[in-house]
Amino acid sequence: MYPRTAPGAGSRGVSYLVIIGGALIAVQGILDILNIVPAPPPDIVRPYLLIVGVVSVISGVLAMVAGWLILQRKKSLGSPLAILFSIVGFAGGGGFIVGTVLGLIGGVTNFRRGD
Repeated sequence: MYPRTAPGAGSRGVSYLVIIGGALIAVQGILDILNIVPAPPPDIVRPYLLIVGVVSVISGVLAMVAGWLILQRKKSLGSPLAILFSIVGFAGGGGFIVGTVLGLIGGVTNFRRGD
């Protein structure tokens, strides 16, 4: 009675969550590099804002790659990478916090899924 979904159809939405989260993390990293921050960072972080921005951009790009791996049904590699780089990207603001939350939700949901 219920429509059957194709195998892996649920991971498509999850992978898009991770990709969007990674994009937000990368955008915030670019803003950190350009010294355009919506809220002033603590004084201890200000001298290292360029380094934090570069780390955030790299983390965002790798989170997007993890989302692509989830889309390609490589769950055992994509999910842990999505979780790891979403947490690492939090150092630079986490994509306005929303990027980290989306990356974690997508990574954990796909990791716990049994398909």
